[in-house]
Amino acid sequence: MTKTKWVHGVALILLTLLFCIACNMAHVLIDTERMRENATQAVDMLWIQEGAFDVIGGMPSTRHDNYTTILKVKTAAYTGGESFWHRVFGGLRAEFEPTGEMSDWDGFCTYGDGRDTGRGGLSYSRYWHGYILPLRILLSFTTLSNIGMMMYALEFALILLCALLMQRRGLTKAIVPWGLGVFIMVPITMAACIQFVPVMLTFLLASAALLYGYERIERFVGMPVFFFLIGLFTCYYDLLTAPTVTLSFPLTLLILMEGKKGQKKLLSTVFLSVFAWGVGYVGMYLFKFLLNELVLGTGAGGAFAQIRIRMASHTDGNYYTRPQALLRNVSVLTSKHAYLVVFGIMALYILGSWVKKGHMGRPQWALLVPCLIPLVFMLATSNHIYEHYYFTYRNLSGVIFAGASFLLFRQNAFETVKKL
Repeated sequence: MTKTKWVHGVALILLTLLFCIACNMAHVLIDTERMRENATQAVDMLWIQEGAFDVIGGMPSTRHDNYTTILKVKTAAYTGGESFWHRVFGGLRAEFEPTGEMSDWDGFCTYGDGRDTGRGGLSYSRYWHGYILPLRILLSFTTLSNIGMMMYALEFALILLCALLMQRRGLTKAIVPWGLGVFIMVPITMAACIQFVPVMLTFLLASAALLYGYERIERFVGMPVFFFLIGLFTCYYDLLTAPTVTLSFPLTLLILMEGKKGQKKLLSTVFLSVFAWGVGYVGMYLFKFLLNELVLGTGAGGAFAQIRIRMASHTDGNYYTRPQALLRNVSVLTSKHAYLVVFGIMALYILGSWVKKGHMGRPQWALLVPCLIPLVFMLATSNHIYEHYYFTYRNLSGVIFAGASFLLFRQNAFETVKKL
């Protein structure tokens, strides 16, 4: 990386950090009656649906995480009387104890603006909660249902844009495995459940930016900085749903676009990009822990304890191995005939490609990196993926895209990749 790229990269990273802090500060300034009314309506609607709502009965992949969506709505619309900096970094929401015959779920599904609890806001400070500003703005104008439909329209437009850009890049053959990876994520669920929106939009926007501006990105800051920023934004907006999709999808596209490079040079770029994404993701968490200590005085002990829990191999006294936790996620796809039919069609497509073109040339080994990384991440966070398998399984979508691309693309297949 040249000196100019280093300067551009460092400046862009610092500006991005300032942008994130500014967004956290800006949301405190928004406080409207309409926002609170729409938050109340949203929580009431989700209360009726209950915590885990399957759009298609018996299909965990279509399940909404309404518990976390309510948490997000209540956090976004919180307007309590704490100090400015506590509201900026505290991730505060109002909580009420169940009364009378109310269940814990009934008590949780009660929106309060924070001024009527008597005990102030409950802090959830280990996350950045970057979703608060856009969600608070949207709730000031419309309901949660309308927001979900707008997110679906935006996702659909970005999916089409990525497919178009792949076609223009000469990567038409990659559209099918890419589409399969997107399909198993169930885009309508990803849009309708606010919990899942950030990771979906991050991976789609990153993919579109890479496909459209690959040469400009490489020339201005280089791929490691680009992937560092993807990891940073994933940490800023997402609450640990399926974070590796923001790495595996763009990384697979990068390999396909740089496939004409020699194996050693390509692997160097790939490993640097993976390392940079990890530093951006983990570094953003550590930065939040530092701010918690400096601003809130809460330290990072609780957050690190939570990390240890998420990496454990037991849940409420139920012990399991890491492979068992992973297989629970895999079963979301393999236990349903609908997915097996789609996978069968994908297998026929790959076999047809081999017959038509001839299965010639050396394998593109670099594609195994985005294929394996989600599996390593899932094995490491076994407690989390065991408990929340119905949405953490989406990490496997990057495995499918990269794995199918490994079978489809040989080293002699990259001459068609074009510059835009």
